[in-house]
Amino acid sequence: MEPPETTRELTLLEQIESDPNVNQSTLARQLGVAVGTVNWHIKRLIEKGYVKVSRDERKKLRYIITPEGIALRARLRPRSWMHRYNCAPPLAQ
Repeated sequence: MEPPETTRELTLLEQIESDPNVNQSTLARQLGVAVGTVNWHIKRLIEKGYVKVSRDERKKLRYIITPEGIALRARLRPRSWMHRYNCAPPLAQ
């Protein structure tokens, strides 16, 4: 079973990709968690180099997924799909 952090990271990356101007309160509502939880995950993604943040206006932030973040999302998505449909991962040859 995927840890909730991994599922949240995947969801955050997908939401940021679909709308780089999304704010943390909207993300919190979509995930069903507190804004502080979203803030913690975003800071963690930024520290790991998966997301960059830039200031659009005085108080508005824009989140940008880095190439490393795109690679992470690609790695997490198959696991999420396999877990959702109770499939085993492919065997290494």
